[in-house]
Amino acid sequence: MKKILLASATVALLLGGSACSTDYDIYPDDMSKVLMFKDSGGRSVTVYSAQDQVPAKIVVLKGGVAPEQSVTATVRAMSQEEFNEYAANAGVAYSYLPSNCYTLGENGVANVSFAGGEGYKTVDVKFDVKAVGAYLEANPNLALAPAVPLVLECADGKVSENDNKVFITPEYRIPTIGFTTGGIQGYNLNDNDESSIEINLPIENQWNIGIKVEVDPTLVNDYNTLNGTNFTMMPANGYELPGVVTMPEGENTVNAVVKINRDNISLFDMLPLRITQVDVDGIEVDGSSSTVLLSSRLTLTVDMLSTNDVVTGDGGGLASLIDGDYGNWFHSSWSSFQRDDVYGSYVEYNLPTTVQTVGFDITTRPGNGIGIPTNVQLYADDNGSWTLFSDSEKYGEVLTTGGQTAYVGPFQAPKKFNKFRFCVKKSKNGVLMGMSAAYWNASEIVVYGL
Repeated sequence: MKKILLASATVALLLGGSACSTDYDIYPDDMSKVLMFKDSGGRSVTVYSAQDQVPAKIVVLKGGVAPEQSVTATVRAMSQEEFNEYAANAGVAYSYLPSNCYTLGENGVANVSFAGGEGYKTVDVKFDVKAVGAYLEANPNLALAPAVPLVLECADGKVSENDNKVFITPEYRIPTIGFTTGGIQGYNLNDNDESSIEINLPIENQWNIGIKVEVDPTLVNDYNTLNGTNFTMMPANGYELPGVVTMPEGENTVNAVVKINRDNISLFDMLPLRITQVDVDGIEVDGSSSTVLLSSRLTLTVDMLSTNDVVTGDGGGLASLIDGDYGNWFHSSWSSFQRDDVYGSYVEYNLPTTVQTVGFDITTRPGNGIGIPTNVQLYADDNGSWTLFSDSEKYGEVLTTGGQTAYVGPFQAPKKFNKFRFCVKKSKNGVLMGMSAAYWNASEIVVYGL
C-alpha cells in the first residue's frame, strides 16, 4: 500500500506539496525538498556586438512534499575537464565557452537559498559580449556552438537528475544599419523642397546612434554603365546634406532630410548618397543597403494612374506602363466613345509629389511601331481645371520603330502641379479624337518630375 501512495503522489511532489503534507512518513526523506532547473537542457540568448553585458535568467524550482522547509543549493559552471567527460558520455552538441566570457556569482558559483514557502529563485548569468565576440573571432571554425554548462547541486535536498543541467548558448549578432529602400528613388520633395530618406536598424535600439551620410559620385557612373542611362552628378549648389543623422534610443528608424535647390539642378541630375559611418562600436553599415540614388525619376504605382481609353485583351493595361516589363504594353481602345475633342486618348497621373517640369522615357511596343504616339499634349491640374502647357510633335521625331526607347522633354508648366494628363492626339495609326478608328500603345513610360 505504501508503494502505491508513493507512485500516485509523484506529480504533486514535484509541483510543491501534497494534500497530506503532514504524513511525511510515507515518503522517502529525500522527497521532502526537490530542486530542478525550470528550463533544463539547451537554451540560447541573443547578444548584440554593440552591447556590453547581457543577462540570461536561470530559474530554479523548489518542489517536494515539505514546501515549508528551507533549503540551500548552488548553481555552478562545469570545469573544462568535467564538461569534456560529460559531453563524451552524454553526446552533448555544444562546445565549451571559456569562463572569461561570462560572470556567474562568485568564482563561477551562485548560491540559491529558499525560505519556507518559496517556490522558485532566479540566477543571472551575465555574458560579456565583447569577450564572446573576441572568442568567436579567434575561433571561426568551431563545429559546435559554445555554451555555458551549468549544474544544479544541493547538499540538504534532492536534485532531479533529469533537470539538473542547463547549457546556455550566446547567439552573437552584429547589428547593421542601412537605407530602408535602396537603389534609385525619386526626390518626392515636400513643400519645403526637402527629400526624406529613411534609415533603418532592424533590432530594438538601445543607443543614440550617430549616422554619417555622404555623397559618393562614383555611384552615378556605375549606375549609368549598368543601365545605359545618362544621369549627371548633381552640382554642389543643388543640395544640402544633414551630415550626421541621430537615431535616438528606442527608435528603429530615422529620416535623413536632404534640401534640394530646384533652381540649380536639371531634370537628369542625380544625388548619390552613401552611409559611411556609425558612431556606436559594434554596429556596422549594411553593405547591401548602404547607398541610395536620388533622382527626378518618379516612383509610381498603378493606383496613381487612370485613363479614359484602354482596350481589354490586348496588353496588360495601365500597370504595363510602369511594371518594368518591356515585353508587356498598354494599348488604347480601337475606337472609343470615351474620347473627346479636347483631350483625345489620355493617361492621367496623380503624382506623389509636386513638380513643375516633366520629361519621359518612352519605350514603344516591341515589334509594333504603328501605335507610336506622334503628338502629345500635356495638361496640368490647376485647382480643378486643366491647363495646357505642352503641345509637342517631338514624339514623332524621336520614336520611329517598335521596341525603341527614347527620352522626350523637358516640358515646363507655368507653376507647380501634382496631377497631369498625358494626352495622345495623334499616333502613326491616325488621329485619336472622338470616335476615330485609331489607337496608340507603349511598353513603358518612365516619368521624371522636378
